[in-house]
Amino acid sequence: MDILQSILGDKAGEMISGLVGKGFSQEQAEKFLPEAGSSIVSAFENSGGNSDADSILGNIDLSAIASKLGIDSNLVDQGMKFILPTILGQLGGSGAGGLLGKIKSFF
Repeated sequence: MDILQSILGDKAGEMISGLVGKGFSQEQAEKFLPEAGSSIVSAFENSGGNSDADSILGNIDLSAIASKLGIDSNLVDQGMKFILPTILGQLGGSGAGGLLGKIKSFF
């Protein structure tokens, strides 16, 4: 979760609480956030920095995440829709290049 932690900073705890509010158990939320965040980062990278939420969500295999984590696919979909705006919001004023720079600094 290092890349995601760098992107989210102190918002990770808030996001886990928000996921619990969406119907995840604490354990599910703690497993979901890094897996989903990693998928979002990969989809973002593969899009060349396109920060369109629908486009990014369309490039993520939600059923694979659900299967891997043993979580209902509808819950995974709700969770993604909840965390995606926050992660994309971390682009801030620096734009897509800033986030890609953060991501690339880990590799």
